[in-house]
Amino acid sequence: PFVWQPFLPRKLRYREAMLSPKWKLYNVLMLGVGFLLLFTAFQTTANVETTTLGAFFSNKCNETRGTAPPLPYADKLGFISLCIIYFQVAVFTWLSPPITTLLGDKLSLVISGAMYCLLIGALIRPLVPTLFVASVLLGSGGGVLWTAQGKVLFDNSDETTIGRNSGIFWFMLQCSLVIGNLFYYVFLYLWKKDHGGSVDTVCIPFAANAAIYSVLTVLGVLGILSFLLLRSPGKDERKKEEEKRSLINESEIGDHLDPLPPQFETRGRKMKTACEKALHDFIGSFKLLITVKMSLLVVTFIYTGLELAFWSGTYATLVARSLQEADLPGLIGIMIGIGEIIGGGLFGIFGGLTRRVGRDPIVLMGMLVHMAAFLLIFYTLPDDSTYNLAPDINTATTIIKSHSSIYGVALLCALLLGFGDSCFNTQIYSILGEAYKGEWSAPAMAIFKFFQSIFSMAAFAYNGFVGLKWQLLILVIACALGTMTYALAEWIFKKQKQEISKQDTRDHKTE
Repeated sequence: PFVWQPFLPRKLRYREAMLSPKWKLYNVLMLGVGFLLLFTAFQTTANVETTTLGAFFSNKCNETRGTAPPLPYADKLGFISLCIIYFQVAVFTWLSPPITTLLGDKLSLVISGAMYCLLIGALIRPLVPTLFVASVLLGSGGGVLWTAQGKVLFDNSDETTIGRNSGIFWFMLQCSLVIGNLFYYVFLYLWKKDHGGSVDTVCIPFAANAAIYSVLTVLGVLGILSFLLLRSPGKDERKKEEEKRSLINESEIGDHLDPLPPQFETRGRKMKTACEKALHDFIGSFKLLITVKMSLLVVTFIYTGLELAFWSGTYATLVARSLQEADLPGLIGIMIGIGEIIGGGLFGIFGGLTRRVGRDPIVLMGMLVHMAAFLLIFYTLPDDSTYNLAPDINTATTIIKSHSSIYGVALLCALLLGFGDSCFNTQIYSILGEAYKGEWSAPAMAIFKFFQSIFSMAAFAYNGFVGLKWQLLILVIACALGTMTYALAEWIFKKQKQEISKQDTRDHKTE
């Protein structure tokens, strides 16, 4: 995006140019590649962390920790780590808009991505203090990472391409689930086969654990390097984008948020002081929160946080405990990833169709798919699998008793969880990208990631103490409410869009 001008002074030889649609698509694809690599490492880690740490710190394998006594909370250590991560993400989400503004999108992605690699690297030789410190750092970087990701995605999209671009990004992101968990499943299966171990126990040798997390750390570093290849929009492009008329109803936001001071009207202009800009973005996030449309979307954000915790860190662990197979989390992660890829691929390829039909039918489909999955899980897995390392699958609530039948239903439920999650998240990105442009993109993403993260943290906090049936009941209620409020927000948005279109037509006729 730079034009060479050799006759100008050295500092002015490059003139920032506007990004063409092809370069914008390139940015979306490169963003997807970076997240594909980084989250191949992290999502696999989140999926298997509780199982691997439980095996390591409970001395299930004699050669892992020698004579060190087992930890009494070894089975909950992974949940505690994930709880810390999502709490930090929630906190730093509010600070992420000014941080992203000060550092820039690319540098924010690189630094926050490095925080992810620190945790994954710390698991090569797990120690409780380093695990908790790395969890805090990862969560701090996670809030900034997702805000920067939203800004890059929104800045390289418009109302005609946001559906396609969000679908493409989601498709590439969720490919990480399949790639990472396939690696984990195949590696662990072959390792145990070669070393004479049993594949039907939750026992993971230390050498295998170190090898797994070493490979994942390298993949994370490659993802960080991919962010350096992003192209930045020129000043003219930035000005044009931020001068676009936002689809936020002016009467809705006018009483809540003062306009940016003149020196902050575009990102291309120098800020008067960094502190003032940071403070403005921070206050703007809170003031945007109390608008009607965003308040409705918050309920949907809350549900995505609860179900994120369930499918990313809980479900695979429950299945592995119920069937007593250490390599099952990898297979469960693969099926979740396939469901996510199917959803992201469909909504990306048919982005134009979904834009004409509307976003709310897709969210309704996601709700029905998740309800079916929750019902099957209720009748398949024992209630005490959330806090018992060896639950009895022949309980009163479980209808399916056969080991092989439970195995098959568990994989089907994983597929349904992944597809339903893609229905919700792609449409959330779509509505946020179309409704909140320019200066609003970072605060909108901050609000989304805050509520998603804080309720993911809450879910991980009660995970090891609340029975499965009560967790499923919470998910069912939140799913129904989140779908209803999303539909209301979508209808309000459509009405505002029609009013703006009519006003533009009247203004054109007047001219």
